[in-house]
Amino acid sequence: MDWLQFLSSVVGSLAWPAIVLALVVLLRAPVTRVLLTLTRLKYKDLELDFGRELKQLEEQAKAIEVKPQQPKALPPAPKGSAQLLAEAERLAQDFPEPAVAVGWQAVEDELMSAVMRLAISPDYPVHNSALKNAELLLGQKAVDENTIDLLKRMRNLRKSSDRIHCFGAGCRGKTRWAKSCVVT
Repeated sequence: MDWLQFLSSVVGSLAWPAIVLALVVLLRAPVTRVLLTLTRLKYKDLELDFGRELKQLEEQAKAIEVKPQQPKALPPAPKGSAQLLAEAERLAQDFPEPAVAVGWQAVEDELMSAVMRLAISPDYPVHNSALKNAELLLGQKAVDENTIDLLKRMRNLRKSSDRIHCFGAGCRGKTRWAKSCVVT
């Protein structure tokens, strides 16, 4: 037997298994759909009745009282600047530190809205810092240097409100909004 005859016998031996494998791969999805629709299967002495089992499961499901679940509450809509400022005023009396944070959020939102209205940022304005948005507005002469200076001082106030100096038990009543006091 030379190598050509050997190669011919190997190809002849592997041809049918290769064709069967190719058919299984190609017809996998249609065969799966057909198998899922089967309700009864009978082959010689083996008989499987999926319809009977399906009816039993359906009866059991009907016997169980299932109450429809209430849809989960949607997250609250983002607050507008006016709402944030009203919330900051409400908080200011008892909790000044978070009131400053909420007020600063209103400032950031307004700066971002102005940049978006003017379409002056090469980046998406949400990703910019408040001061970067303010500087973009300065470049367009939508704000002046005094406004930028005021915004920088407001940002410093916001940063300093984050750092709570806490010594003794007396500060806990003033900082209920914080999870714990931070010593800086």
